Amino acid sequence: MNKLCMVLAGAVLLVSCSSLTQAGHPEHGKTLFESPTFGGGTSGKSCASCHADGTKLSADLFERDKHVIMGKEMASVADIVNVCIEIPLKGKAIPTDSKEMMDILAYMQQLVKEKK
Repeated sequence: MNKLCMVLAGAVLLVSCSSLTQAGHPEHGKTLFESPTFGGGTSGKSCASCHADGTKLSADLFERDKHVIMGKEMASVADIVNVCIEIPLKGKAIPTDSKEMMDILAYMQQLVKEKK
């Protein structure tokens, strides 16, 4: 019985830690947001160059089903981040399920919440 309880407790802990990791860390996201080398950027610009303190990020950014950015329809905010990495930052898109993406999205959510 004790072994079963320990296994179940371990499984719950593993799932909890996994959820925390996927949620992203806004502090690291802020660092990425301000970095001109995010996504291998080579233009010298960062996300903050155009969106300092959340400028131009709409309050409903994470609530919409689709977005139109630079004339292109995007399905998710992660897709928008990648377009910004590729065009203004002149870098390469990052995986939408990566830790970096989760972190920058967490920071962007924080910026958007501050606008409400």
